Amino acid sequence: MAGFVVGEAAGLRLAKRSWISIIGLVLIANLPDADYLPGYLVGRPNAYHHYALHSIGAAVGVGAVIGMFYWLRFRRFLPYFALTAATYSTHLLLDYLAVDTSEPFGLQLFWPLTTRFFVSPFPVFLDIAKSQSSETFVASLLIWHNLRSILWELVVMVPVIFALRFFRRKPHLDELSENGS
Repeated sequence: MAGFVVGEAAGLRLAKRSWISIIGLVLIANLPDADYLPGYLVGRPNAYHHYALHSIGAAVGVGAVIGMFYWLRFRRFLPYFALTAATYSTHLLLDYLAVDTSEPFGLQLFWPLTTRFFVSPFPVFLDIAKSQSSETFVASLLIWHNLRSILWELVVMVPVIFALRFFRRKPHLDELSENGS
């Protein structure tokens, strides 16, 4: 949801079909959780979670890669770099603002400048309960507590989306004067 919010706020279109843009933004916003995969393969899904991929350094790196793609195709780097880095960073913000009940507590937000972990002293979002074993990891995600966490995120994010859409639809003053309104 937060990745979609960035796309709404930016007003940029990555593709001719908006659903492709939405899918792209959602994938980018969830990319930090790819750090579960190496841990999952070694039997401990949380082993690498909240490390380097959960950092502003990674957001800048992913933004640079996507920005370079758009530079090579359309000679436009900065808008796509900024959109990608901001979208990626929404995941970092939400994880930072979430209750964290498993080690390591917090995330390496400022990697590579520091390997220190950061966690909000005032959490807004609930935690996601998950098993520490690959054998039960997927099944552990499918519990009522996690559904409640997702619903709470919707309660917080949906009004933000509606507010952005409402304020973006208001005509600017100069548009009103051009139309004689």
